[in-house]
Amino acid sequence: SVPAAALQYWLRKQIHAGPDAIRAVYQGENQVVQALLTGAVDGAAALDPAIDIVMARRPDARIVVEGSRLFPGQPGAGLLVRESLIKKDPQYVRELVAAHIQATQLLRDHPRQAAVAVQKYLGGGRLSEAIVLQSMKNVVYDADPHRLEQNTKTLYDFQSHIGVLKKPLVVHDLFDTQIYDQLK
Repeated sequence: SVPAAALQYWLRKQIHAGPDAIRAVYQGENQVVQALLTGAVDGAAALDPAIDIVMARRPDARIVVEGSRLFPGQPGAGLLVRESLIKKDPQYVRELVAAHIQATQLLRDHPRQAAVAVQKYLGGGRLSEAIVLQSMKNVVYDADPHRLEQNTKTLYDFQSHIGVLKKPLVVHDLFDTQIYDQLK
């Protein structure tokens, strides 16, 4: 997971601690929230909104290191489509990429307006607007696949170095930026 990789990156590259410096328990997002809320763990590396849910419910909770410092430029998510869809219906994919760019701009430039849609889908609509807005503030929104590719390569290189990834991979082959480049 990205949080686990970011934590390992911070431990090894930023503060130069060995892999045995902490005892890590790998859990899904819901389990991380429950473990933090109940005090079953001392800390966690997690994504939003998990962090904001815990912060809202546990006044004693503290963010020790921001995610952007754990792994600078950490890749989050991107728009993925199958190569077969690009070949079958390039116009549809072009419209999808254009909508992705537009949605990214809305998230970045008008978060309150975007929060209505985000709240509906993030947490199944059960999260408060305040938590959704706080979560949105903590994310860097960028539709540019070139930057995502660079950051993915850094993540891949690090995970390969520590032995997490066993099969070699050419990260560049995962990205097709032609449609994005045409639209920009």
